Amino acid sequence: MEIDTTHDKTMSAAMNILSYRACSEKELSRKLYKKKFGKKTIEWTLKECLRLQLINDSYFTECYIEELMYKDFGIYYIKNALRKRGISQELIEKWCEEKITNENEIARLKNNITKKLNLLKREKDPRKKREKIFRFLCSRGFQSHIIYDNLNIEECDDEDSYY
Repeated sequence: MEIDTTHDKTMSAAMNILSYRACSEKELSRKLYKKKFGKKTIEWTLKECLRLQLINDSYFTECYIEELMYKDFGIYYIKNALRKRGISQELIEKWCEEKITNENEIARLKNNITKKLNLLKREKDPRKKREKIFRFLCSRGFQSHIIYDNLNIEECDDEDSYY
């Protein structure tokens, strides 16, 4: 009788966590562990959530990549965010290869350059402007060789627009 109530409480906590937003299996496990549930109970709950298809790491990875791409993040940021969520390296590589192309990476990079140039209109020194944009793009997870290829000093000089 006591086992059923423990399982019910753990399952209820898992449902509550999942009601706010989707989680990876590892993420849900961490959150349940923080709530002081036992290891065996957490394992049972995770198996039950998998059986009921409440958690699916592959689907979560696909959706999370799309969300971060929509927010104009680069591939390094996306991969790191997925690792933090407890997604396996195999799933990360599979979905990144499928979803992230060089063309859409460059398009997101150019969106970020345009936004940052609008914020740096007051900056007169083109070298400083370029450095600030470069650092910003690196912090957003873009590859340095793609940044170098798409960030020209002339573009930083032109204050009217990026294109």
